[in-house]
Amino acid sequence: MLFKATPFGLELVASDMNRMHWAYLPADGESEVDAIVPQATLQETLKVLNGDRVTIHVQGSFVVFRSGPVEVFSRTIAGKYPDYRAVIPENFCARVRVKVKDLLETLGRAAVIVDDRNISKVKVDICDGKMTISASGIGGGITETLEVDHEGDPVSMFFKTRYLAEAVKVVGKEEVDIYFTADRPAGKVVDGDDTYFSLILPLVKEAAEAAA
Repeated sequence: MLFKATPFGLELVASDMNRMHWAYLPADGESEVDAIVPQATLQETLKVLNGDRVTIHVQGSFVVFRSGPVEVFSRTIAGKYPDYRAVIPENFCARVRVKVKDLLETLGRAAVIVDDRNISKVKVDICDGKMTISASGIGGGITETLEVDHEGDPVSMFFKTRYLAEAVKVVGKEEVDIYFTADRPAGKVVDGDDTYFSLILPLVKEAAEAAA
């Protein structure tokens, strides 16, 4: 995970081959600094820190997290973080606004339908103000349709159920906007306040259909 601190805020970036999460937090800083910290280390660190505020110090190849009486030291990862901004789409072919509760409940039911490799995937079809979520596997099949606010082209993509659900769950609002691209297919989940987004690459259509 990348920490990119400025005197006014903190950018957090986590990514793998299939998705990227970006968040911005207001912060009081003394300088600009970048540090790459193992994501698993950060997750464990957050479990032991207490207090409402966390102070972060980067010292050479170490980063120190301090909250109240607790201090956690971690090694940073040497090297330069990939240019994540280069992969963020600038143009979108469609946007939908959907109720978070309804979408998560539908994805939860779809997650029960898995294939023989225990990987749940969903097909997302959007057209004429409706989002249809469908999934099939050895346990059967499910198709549900949600009413959405839709602008732009029709959409038909496959996503890993867990990836889409995790991106939507952290928004913490009643509704979420999801943007879709055509040139380099992807789904971008945003919170509407420019403080969080998650970019998710869809599954290749042919491979997803073959595995269904």
